[in-house]
Amino acid sequence: VLSMNGLGRQFMNSMIVSLSSTAISLLFGSMAAYSLVRGKFSNLTRQIFGLWFMIQKMYPAIATAIPIYLVMRKLQLIDTLPALIIMNTSFNLPLVIWLMMGFFAQVPIEMEESARIDGCHFLSRFFYVVFPVTKSGIVAAGILAFVGAWNEFLFAVILSINKSKTLPVVIAGFITDKGLDWGPMAATSLISLLPVLVLVYLCQKQFVEGLAMGAVKG
Repeated sequence: VLSMNGLGRQFMNSMIVSLSSTAISLLFGSMAAYSLVRGKFSNLTRQIFGLWFMIQKMYPAIATAIPIYLVMRKLQLIDTLPALIIMNTSFNLPLVIWLMMGFFAQVPIEMEESARIDGCHFLSRFFYVVFPVTKSGIVAAGILAFVGAWNEFLFAVILSINKSKTLPVVIAGFITDKGLDWGPMAATSLISLLPVLVLVYLCQKQFVEGLAMGAVKG
């Protein structure tokens, strides 16, 4: 399998798409969640937003396949990595916002008030006070977003032809009208599994704390 032509490029495609969409989702999703938690919104408004973000993860993606393909074709983004990054970000962003709202709600407001008294502006409070306290939540949201982007198949098939193929598309390619090529399929699946295993192993402590909604550390 390692000698297959193009497998290295397809592995890098998966890595670039997953890392890029995860980074964008964490940055903008955490800021959006923080604004919802600390903004001047009523509890009902926050609940409506939270429900809306959950709905974004529940609807069948295939329902939007045709219009998304037409839009990407109009923008001349078919068979490009930016198209896959955009789509995976659109899927991961609601999940990150919904998760981070719960973590930011646990941060004591007194910590931010103390930072404000010391002269910290909004961005300083957000990145130097709130971010470190919610590290476990950020790690948990990041891993879930990365795994979701890494395993995404539907739009990777629809929007890629050759240059932007990812590993899930390669694995599905071993299913032909002549049967299943079990050996290469299993070997490629193992290669696809390794980055996720390594990532979760390195971040397992923060990941478990994040999933368990760990205690706030001040």
